[in-house]
Amino acid sequence: MMKCWKSKHFLRKKLLITRETIKLRHLNKLAAILFLVGIFFLGACKKPKGDLDDTLYPEESKLFVNGTDTFSVSAYTLFSDSIKTSALSANLLGYSNDPLFGISKASIYTQVRMSSENNDFGNDLSTIKIDSVVLSLVVINNYGNDLPQSFIVKRVNEEIKSGDYYAETTFLTDVTSLGQVSSYIPNTKDSVVIKGVKSPPQIRIPLAASVGNELIGLADTLNNDAFIKQFQGLFIYVDTNSVLSSGNGAIYTCNLLHSASKLTVYYRIPNTVNSSIEDTLSYDFNINSSAQRISNFEHNYSTSEVINFMNNPVKGDSLLFVQGMEGTRVKIDIPYLSLLKQQGTLAISKAELIFTVDDNSDVEYEVSERLFLVASDKSGAMISTPDQSNWSIYFGEKYDESNKSYTFDVTRYVQQRLNEFSKGIDNHYGFYLVSEGQITYNGNKISLLGSALLPQRTVLKGTKRTSDRLKFKIYYTKID
Repeated sequence: MMKCWKSKHFLRKKLLITRETIKLRHLNKLAAILFLVGIFFLGACKKPKGDLDDTLYPEESKLFVNGTDTFSVSAYTLFSDSIKTSALSANLLGYSNDPLFGISKASIYTQVRMSSENNDFGNDLSTIKIDSVVLSLVVINNYGNDLPQSFIVKRVNEEIKSGDYYAETTFLTDVTSLGQVSSYIPNTKDSVVIKGVKSPPQIRIPLAASVGNELIGLADTLNNDAFIKQFQGLFIYVDTNSVLSSGNGAIYTCNLLHSASKLTVYYRIPNTVNSSIEDTLSYDFNINSSAQRISNFEHNYSTSEVINFMNNPVKGDSLLFVQGMEGTRVKIDIPYLSLLKQQGTLAISKAELIFTVDDNSDVEYEVSERLFLVASDKSGAMISTPDQSNWSIYFGEKYDESNKSYTFDVTRYVQQRLNEFSKGIDNHYGFYLVSEGQITYNGNKISLLGSALLPQRTVLKGTKRTSDRLKFKIYYTKID
């Protein structure tokens, strides 16, 4: 339930505003008094014994600011909804064994497109000698620790059509691989020099020379539309046959739209003037905005700590778990919110939900820089709240490192629900706390992109922890 208090400072100052004393010429003075009152009540606490006797003044003549942080709050962890992972600004790749969240794996399906059309590689393609074929993926950063991983590339054997794809999407691939790099630790900080040209940090995977011969042959005769029907795409993944011990592995963020992310065929061809001399050349197959790029995510929670908390409000009293990569989210409810209507007509000054990070859970793994709080509709779908500004829509609420917490303003949401309660309407179906990143709208329905772009995870204190529990704080004024 809840306990309420009246602003301590407000009561001690005995600031009473009566209808009889408010005159038009005193409006400016009244505004100043109300401003000071607003400052006073922000430091409010529970009403002390022996404070101002409410019976000394008629109830109708008094205006008090009330507050409570004792509302019952229910919260628990559940799996995330399916999320769109195609046409993203970045893609995740890697393998991680988190001691709390279990095993996570991120893979990529992508098309490659010719960098030019109407190509002419000469009259006799059999004279072309392939030196090497390299798939380059620009790496932005990593989440986890830098232990060796093996990155493998296979050929996609079905058409990747235009349209939206989701994290569980898979395509048919060849049984045998086109190439791989084994026991490799990607360097996410230092640039690399390729053929004398300085390039950003990247994962470079060598492919079979036969791939180069096929690609040059296709590029010599086809346009891009015909090319992607013949060479339908690549599947890039991490070898998970080697067992990672708990606390090891990493997920890498790759920028496939960078010009240095591409498949390059390095080859030699006889000089057109002097056939005894070979020209060394290269041809790029680009990964660009016209190419479908799809992230695939897999999670195995069977041996994780999280599985013990899934869909369990009782366990939510202790810990709550939020994870990117279509991992986990938190459902929050304030079951007795409608009881506020018993107080009469209320003006909500401030309402907020405060989540605190669990002790020491951020030592080995960084918490999310931002999280999103969104509302739920009757069907359980995620919808926007009236409190979300353009900033929170695109970036969420920032982590307060000094207090190890996230604070979400739900003032307008609560006021809107109370106004509806007074009319016999109940549209309060609680909230979801979800991973950071951008969100998009379809009407007021929300699609999450952040969960597809970022692998971060966050462990939060539950609703009944002895210190820094999940709290719902509200301040309001009775206006009738």
